[in-house]
Amino acid sequence: MPDYKHKDVILDTIDQLRKRKARPDLDRICHMLHRRHGLGKAEVQCELDKLVEAEIVIKVDYKGNTSYRNAAKWVRFNKSVPIEPPTTVATTLKVTRMIGDAVRDMCRAEQDRATAGVLPQEIEAFLQRKDPTFRLTRGALDLALSNEVTAGNLVRLPGGRFAVTEDASPPATDASPPSTDVKSDTVVHEPDGNAVIVESAAKHAFSPSKRIRPLSQRKRIKKTHGPDFVENLDSPTMDTTESYDGDDEPLCFICGLSGAANSSGESEALLICRDCTAKAHPSCMNYTPEVAAAARLSSWQCVDCKMCIFCGGNNDSEEVLVCDACDKGYHMNCHRPKVAQKPLGKWLCKQCCEITERKTKPKTDVDPAAGLPTPCDSPVPEEELKASEAERNAELSLYFSALDQYPDCVPDAKDWSITEVERFLVHVGFPEQANAFKDQEIDGRSLLLMKRSDVLMGLSIKLGPALKIYNHIKRLQTGLPNGHLY
Repeated sequence: MPDYKHKDVILDTIDQLRKRKARPDLDRICHMLHRRHGLGKAEVQCELDKLVEAEIVIKVDYKGNTSYRNAAKWVRFNKSVPIEPPTTVATTLKVTRMIGDAVRDMCRAEQDRATAGVLPQEIEAFLQRKDPTFRLTRGALDLALSNEVTAGNLVRLPGGRFAVTEDASPPATDASPPSTDVKSDTVVHEPDGNAVIVESAAKHAFSPSKRIRPLSQRKRIKKTHGPDFVENLDSPTMDTTESYDGDDEPLCFICGLSGAANSSGESEALLICRDCTAKAHPSCMNYTPEVAAAARLSSWQCVDCKMCIFCGGNNDSEEVLVCDACDKGYHMNCHRPKVAQKPLGKWLCKQCCEITERKTKPKTDVDPAAGLPTPCDSPVPEEELKASEAERNAELSLYFSALDQYPDCVPDAKDWSITEVERFLVHVGFPEQANAFKDQEIDGRSLLLMKRSDVLMGLSIKLGPALKIYNHIKRLQTGLPNGHLY
């Protein structure tokens, strides 16, 4: 049996690229593996050829482009390969219930599991032992577990473990009447003997400094998902209806109110997570008006689904820090400079720290009683001229440094001048089209507000360059380093 040295990391890279809606071709796979694991292109190419020969990876050619697919997760390939005996076909609702039943069976079988919880890997192994023909992707497993937690059937414990709500020890009752804001608390004991209180109710206090989404009691619905939820979902019996028990109006998962009125009684549109469709008021998330406006311009993610803007990952093995100023996510190791220790309370990324420092620099106060000075009678001291010139040089150095790191690190264009916008377009390869932006006097704020129609039809630019320029503008608006945006 051949030895596949980098099989797991290659398959994980292909899955990550597919998750980000990017084509997993050779260049992207090599680039990501070089950044994450330091692998050379020749080594990756050799390993990919071996995996293709063994049909662990499928090589796909389409319209002159070559890309790679994980054979175990590619629906087209799995449909063409007969499987004996036939695999179990289940709907989304059935999968969710099956996983919930599996967790209950495991917790009831062993008392240690009932208190310490079970890992997703243990649930997957239990399901495979119970029915070897049943196949389930890791993404489907995570989504089903989240649905069970949302429905209040399971509780999420520290360390990525899950336990059954009914098997956990009830909290000690108090003589005072129960609060109307919190319906129930569940006490779960960790293996080291410490007791952890897990809240399993809605309408409780939300602490923005913790930067985590509180558990809510949203109504359980029947829902269908794409073909990657279960790898064999071509059954005609699949339930495609959605039925709510109550009102269809979207509600904030923090305060439980609609967009017509937030907790302060003011009308405020809800932000909707692009991954899990959770909805929240920006004020409930303690967003500033600037952060809320930036979130509405991009495809927003809640803190549970937030991905690192550098590597595009959000796995549980490494926590994603969320900047309190720009709402972008960073792994502690991906952030530059690396974050050695998990911050407590408010945290700003390096880019936002530099912007804050520039805005808070002390300015020389001028006495209004002295009148307006003129260059003749009030010459500017040479020291001030040198300091001002040094400050401008420092800002230009930061600007050009940000351009050099683009597109791996997307700069903040909010405070760019008209000239800096022009330089950016020249830097990315559009010197002729940059004049059109200069003639229209488009600065950084205007650039971040531009729509697709503005670029394609409002600047008299040819369609090809206009589409490429809009892709760069979209990167600046969303902060995503890759060109294949959601």
